[in-house]
Amino acid sequence: MSAEGQACIFVAVDHCLMECVGVHAARSGNRFEAPEPIRQGVRELFGGYLQDVAQGLCLPSCVILRTVAKGVRAHV
Repeated sequence: MSAEGQACIFVAVDHCLMECVGVHAARSGNRFEAPEPIRQGVRELFGGYLQDVAQGLCLPSCVILRTVAKGVRAHV
């Protein structure tokens, strides 16, 4: 935490390629900010946002993400 306050950093990682495909930092870590790294990755890897361009892309469910976040918060 800095003098300016807290920030949330969202990262999207392609585990097959083992590389970061998107990074987004925001003051509010809400559900509207969280998908931004995924959008960046889709644009970078698939070339844009045309209909069905990323069909078959698998993402973890929100339930898994919430469970992991709770576990991380418990250890901080």
